[in-house]
Amino acid sequence: MDMEFVLPERAIPALIAVIGVILLDTIFGILLAIRDGRFDFRKLPKFLITNVFPYCGGLAVLALMAEYLSVKFEWLYSQWLFNALAAPVSLKFLIEAKDKIVKLFGVNLQ
Repeated sequence: MDMEFVLPERAIPALIAVIGVILLDTIFGILLAIRDGRFDFRKLPKFLITNVFPYCGGLAVLALMAEYLSVKFEWLYSQWLFNALAAPVSLKFLIEAKDKIVKLFGVNLQ
């Protein structure tokens, strides 16, 4: 039995956007840790494995799930389902990135 998992093309732009927000938040977190003298390069791999990759992998699983459900239930459009599931994750990381930008650069983003 040949099983092939391919991310649906319709979900890829949203997936890239959300992963981009996650990476932006991660970069600002690293810069903030460097500025505060708390950055330890030895802890970076563990941080990525426990705090970044699960979100990225989880989003890929959500994209596959949304595509699978839309095949089973024709009335369910996978792009809407994936966007609804990915929006809270994106919002969480946008808020955290904003907070880090405020701490890092001292700007007020209201």
